[in-house]
Amino acid sequence: MRDRVRVQALKYDGTVYRWWDVTVERRVGTLIVTFNPPGHLVFDATGPWAARVAVRAYYWLDRPYNVLETFRPDGAPEELYINVASPASWHDGVLSFRDFELDVVKRPGLPATIVDQDEFEEACRRYAYPSHFIAHCRAVAEEACRVAEGWVWSRLEHPAVGRWAAEPNPVRSCSEGVRRCGVRSGTG
Repeated sequence: MRDRVRVQALKYDGTVYRWWDVTVERRVGTLIVTFNPPGHLVFDATGPWAARVAVRAYYWLDRPYNVLETFRPDGAPEELYINVASPASWHDGVLSFRDFELDVVKRPGLPATIVDQDEFEEACRRYAYPSHFIAHCRAVAEEACRVAEGWVWSRLEHPAVGRWAAEPNPVRSCSEGVRRCGVRSGTG
């Protein structure tokens, strides 16, 4: 499967705030794996911008997060970025998810860190997140830390050989007993 589809990131209230087109590398059960090379365009209210990194993304139709692997131009892993979000949905060639503004970042050799807590607090106020939903998002962020700590990066071929995308990583499970996730605010 190498279809081009649109991904839409929505706010809690369903407003589309960012979108981009991707190549679907494969679909396995409830998992959809996509890829974009460096320079792909991302659109938001301010207009388009070109991403500086390659991105392989993992969207599940039944998990409360999605995972983005970013790669430097030499093909080395740069950052794992996990959005605490609704499970992805697929409708008429559009893959979408609601972004709840709380994220986890993991860089090679460093522990996973919860980021964007200031954005999450603002979203809590703006959208009047109920207390049980806030607790759910925080629990998902902790789960995302465990996912990040147990993540095995997919391979990415060097761009000099003319092919960015190697085989995507298989579905992973997290291991128990990993380090507690750090907390950082205002970045990501």
